[in-house]
Amino acid sequence: MKLFGGRKDAVDSHEAEAAKPGLFDRMKQAVSRTRQSLSSKIEGIVALTRTVDESTLESLETALLTSDLGVQTTTRILDALRDRARRQAIEGGDELRDLLKVQLRAILEAPQRPVLTPDTPPKVTFLVGVNGTGKTTSAGKLAAWSRAQGRQCSYAPRIRFGQQQLSNWRSGPPAPALR
Repeated sequence: MKLFGGRKDAVDSHEAEAAKPGLFDRMKQAVSRTRQSLSSKIEGIVALTRTVDESTLESLETALLTSDLGVQTTTRILDALRDRARRQAIEGGDELRDLLKVQLRAILEAPQRPVLTPDTPPKVTFLVGVNGTGKTTSAGKLAAWSRAQGRQCSYAPRIRFGQQQLSNWRSGPPAPALR
């Protein structure tokens, strides 16, 4: 226990490490927070909306963008809602919520394009993301999986830490590094 700036006991640090959630748990928590945030923003807009006008749609646009739906998805949703509003007025917040659900469901249920894989090597996979989100670990796992499938792999981490982390992989590096 740490009291008045003293040292932490070794027991406390072990307990903290044991209680630290894993990657999957952290991802679930992040998605849950995003869902709750988006839901509360939409409910706030819906509760205050008697008539849907451009101001309401701009508030919805801000809510969608700040909830990380992305510009393309947000634009697609708002274009559909504006088109609907031009053809037939949207009567209040409840109808807006229902139409938003229809748009989101249509996007999620739309057929996905297959990932194109080249007929002949090389196949290149780029991993991009924010620091600390598991890119290097995912790269190592992908390389190990590909090697188990009989493929040759190499990786080119763009930072020194990634090179060190992959070279210290539990069972040796998953693939040779390009520098």
